[in-house]
Amino acid sequence: MNGIYHSILLYLLIKNIWLESQIFSNGDIGNHWMMGATLFTCVLGTVLLKAGFSIDKWNKYTTLAIVGSYVLWLILLPIYCYIGPIIKLSPELDGMEKIVYNNGLFWFTIVIIPIICILRDYLWKFMSREYYTNDKHIIQEMQKFIIDDYSLDQAWFTKSVSKVKMINRMRKSRGFAFSQSEGGQANLIRVYDTTKRKPSGL
Repeated sequence: MNGIYHSILLYLLIKNIWLESQIFSNGDIGNHWMMGATLFTCVLGTVLLKAGFSIDKWNKYTTLAIVGSYVLWLILLPIYCYIGPIIKLSPELDGMEKIVYNNGLFWFTIVIIPIICILRDYLWKFMSREYYTNDKHIIQEMQKFIIDDYSLDQAWFTKSVSKVKMINRMRKSRGFAFSQSEGGQANLIRVYDTTKRKPSGL
């Protein structure tokens, strides 16, 4: 459903901005090939932003993969527009890179539209972390702020997330009497809690 939402939004925004074709100040006409290249660039930007929101931990490799993919496409597009007509693969792209890359509307579109498309995902992620925080989010923040050097140990991070989820499942399956006093039944209940040290003699 999220993919369908992004697809419809991308198409409608591009269609209404480009109006099927665009006549620029220098007299050039932006046809459906230019609109298609712009749309694909916006799709790529949206997908990469979505991937960025889905990553649990950023490092130099993920940054290179996400940012590098977008930059690489912007470098390869004019190369393809130049080579395509020469090898008779896409003659309709001849000179398109000059029109597109000299057009401010193109640069405005490929920056603004992916941000608009991903805004709903960002707000959802913000709300879930800010108001519906779970244990995984807490561990990620501990890792981010390098509390006890947890961020240096990815194996510890994975193990901790699994352990926290297991403890939560155990707590939900038991009926703990938190209203009990520190003595009597409370000690008896703690005997069955594997996360607590057992009192001596039991």
